[in-house]
Amino acid sequence: MCCAAHLAFIGHLFGTAVQSDRVWPAKYGVVGDCVPNGFWKPVLFPFVWRSKS
Repeated sequence: MCCAAHLAFIGHLFGTAVQSDRVWPAKYGVVGDCVPNGFWKPVLFPFVWRSKS
């Protein structure tokens, strides 16, 4: 049995593929990233993180 995801080119070949009119978002990821830069700081971050409240 095949899935449409595996053979998506068939939809394009026969002109039955549906194109989305939505635009891609400008940014991805988590807003307000608080993980520090560097090598060891992100490694140790889960063990020493404290909330700012």
